[in-house]
Amino acid sequence: MNFIYLFLFFISTIFIIYSYGFVLDKILNLSNKNYNFGEKGIYAISLLLTISLIIHFFIPINYQVTIPIFLVGMLILIRNIKYIFYEINFVKIEFLSLIIVLLPFIFIKNFHDDFNYYHLPYLNVIFNYKVIFGLGNLNNILIYPQNAWLDFISLFRLPLFESNIPHILNASIFFFFIIFNVEKFKQNNEKVLKIFNALLIIMAFVLFSRLKDFGLEIIPQLILLLVAYFILEIYINKEINVEKNIEKILIFSMTAIFLRIGSVSILPVVLIVLINFYKQTLNILFNYKLVLYCLLTSIIFFIKNLIISGCLIYPLSFTCVEESTLSWSIGKEIPEINKNVLHSFSRGWMFYAKEETETEEKFIFNPTKMTMSHKEYMDKNVIFWTKYWFKDPDTIRILNLILISFFIIIVFLILNYYKITFIKFSKKNKKLYVVLLLFIPQVVFWFLIGTPSMRLGGYAALIPIVLVLILIIVSKTLIKDFDIKKSIIVLLSISSFYFFYKNIDRILNDYDNKNFNFNQPWPLHVNLLLNEDYKISKINEININLRLPTNKLLMGNLEDTNNYILHCGNIDMLCTPVKKFKCIKKIEKINGYILIKKDLKKCLDIYESNVLY
Repeated sequence: MNFIYLFLFFISTIFIIYSYGFVLDKILNLSNKNYNFGEKGIYAISLLLTISLIIHFFIPINYQVTIPIFLVGMLILIRNIKYIFYEINFVKIEFLSLIIVLLPFIFIKNFHDDFNYYHLPYLNVIFNYKVIFGLGNLNNILIYPQNAWLDFISLFRLPLFESNIPHILNASIFFFFIIFNVEKFKQNNEKVLKIFNALLIIMAFVLFSRLKDFGLEIIPQLILLLVAYFILEIYINKEINVEKNIEKILIFSMTAIFLRIGSVSILPVVLIVLINFYKQTLNILFNYKLVLYCLLTSIIFFIKNLIISGCLIYPLSFTCVEESTLSWSIGKEIPEINKNVLHSFSRGWMFYAKEETETEEKFIFNPTKMTMSHKEYMDKNVIFWTKYWFKDPDTIRILNLILISFFIIIVFLILNYYKITFIKFSKKNKKLYVVLLLFIPQVVFWFLIGTPSMRLGGYAALIPIVLVLILIIVSKTLIKDFDIKKSIIVLLSISSFYFFYKNIDRILNDYDNKNFNFNQPWPLHVNLLLNEDYKISKINEININLRLPTNKLLMGNLEDTNNYILHCGNIDMLCTPVKKFKCIKKIEKINGYILIKKDLKKCLDIYESNVLY
């Protein structure tokens, strides 16, 4: 029966999300006359995120909020059912086919690796408390901007599913991404754009076939890939409404950045486009609804960050306010430490530490007498850290992307071998080369300034470059007047079959190993026990659950006091690792709001012994 419940919940979230995207589209007049079911699904992320942040300022987001959100979404659907029917009818075959392909995708037995670390605790904070001043002083992992995706997810927490639903929301947005490209493929007259849409679908099926790995990282990257499409469309399609595309670029980019701050890597590209089409950009400034909406959403986002951390963007220390100004602020020292840790990890610090200490340990989090600190490592030049970065298994994802690209090119060439010819450089060639150069700053930003990890922005940076190169090879340089239909059908068939088979095979293997039950097709929480895995403490009559060192939900080695991370999992919030309790200086309730202050010296002592706390 739970199998049916999960499927119905999946379908319901798709339509409820769409309904709110429909509303934002009407308010801001974003759409052209073309059908855009998938596009509206992405709009909804922005609107629902804004709604979630506003509500959470005043009340917890529990069933008193989530059930009305669902009901309002249903009313919007019912009221606009005729219009919605026509939109779905445009892609009805593809819509139903995609539902079937995604069906095994949504049935998983394990959460993302970070789920019990901070996804679930953050969702529990939202469910039980309105916004908490100084939440970062309880646990800094709860105040990273990427948690905005969890703010969005919190609106879909319903009875029966409780907090087990993040993966379903990821699957729903993945659905919208695919449908968006299907719609554009059917609408486009430009062959180059049709190929780009098809290649995005193929890449998504092959690279993002495991829902467990989505976490908070993949959705913003999918949104940035749609930004890449809008940019390509501006340069390729002369008939496109440039102003509308720029509006979508701004909305989608803003949404992606709020969901993952690393998405700022797209800004150099967007800035170039805005300057390139400055007349259309200036006209957008007179679209007061769009401007006001973007300003409102941005202000709300930054105010929320300021409340929970004292920083506009954690852990960028230059955006943080000193404790002397905001008593609950986490200050500048701790964010600076965390920034160096995160950036050094993405640049291979752990592999450097393993080499220096000659250890086979899976994790090394903290510097030793034999290793440089994270800051010292960050001060090294790119030549130094690149050699360790290459040792990260993450580089295999880059290799996979390259191999997939070669496979696509080979399929195109084989199916059109009799039309292969080298043609002269033309104006049509020039447009693609311009777009290719346009995306290079994003790659540079991601690798040198941001966090050079595929899951932290690498897909969004590299896929557009790779796809434009494929376009140059197959559509403009080597193959003349080739049959797009045959090539695309073959590639889409292979990729969708791979996606479907991989998930079916995963389920069957889990079932054979008695790790999967169709009556329980979503993961279950690990049961953490009072007085065994955690204990209760009180400050000013406010309960704090202290996570004790046990082997449950543990990352690292418990025997090494400097080398493990405890997860609060589903322990009632407020919860923090016991070793971090001494960091808390004061907790009080003022006008119904909880305010948490830190003891800076004790906090810094904790960070010296465990940088990820």
